[in-house]
Amino acid sequence: MFRGIRCLLFFSFFCLIPMSVYAKDFVVNANTSVTYEVPRSVDQLQAFNSPEFISRNLPGIESIEQLKGEDFLWDLKIPVPMARDMTGTFISKREVLNSNHMIFTSPKESEDFMRCEIKVEPKPNNESQINISMNLKFTRSNGLKFHWMAPLLGEEFLSERVKEMLDKMLNEFILNSKEELEAVNA
Repeated sequence: MFRGIRCLLFFSFFCLIPMSVYAKDFVVNANTSVTYEVPRSVDQLQAFNSPEFISRNLPGIESIEQLKGEDFLWDLKIPVPMARDMTGTFISKREVLNSNHMIFTSPKESEDFMRCEIKVEPKPNNESQINISMNLKFTRSNGLKFHWMAPLLGEEFLSERVKEMLDKMLNEFILNSKEELEAVNA
């Protein structure tokens, strides 16, 4: 009986998991964006230029720390079922295109890549439209560094799960930021 189980495990591990999984980097990549409106003028939304505002209202962000100049350190933590949380540390540069549009971007060559773009646009009737897009890319030497089942589940499956988590995080950000803005501007 044990011999049969060992043979099944051996077959599953060495035959069902393509060897190419071990020969190349394992990449989880997720992109998402949201657009929403708030009953505030653009002038009342200067908080969106603050990394502290983002950190307070975006779940999964443990901290955003200014290093020097326009360089920031983001610590991210995403819960992963049946495994330890996926963590990422991103060093990014903030590019302020104007007072209502900024982009945080990691260097392309980094193992963990993050791009977060926030744009606030005026709308009629003293309202504003907020556009937020995020891209996360985690690269590891093999899938086991993500999750013990990652080689079986594959990059695409895990990328879809991370995108779902990002969608959830941004939707919570909308609720949290609206609540904070209402309290501040009430």
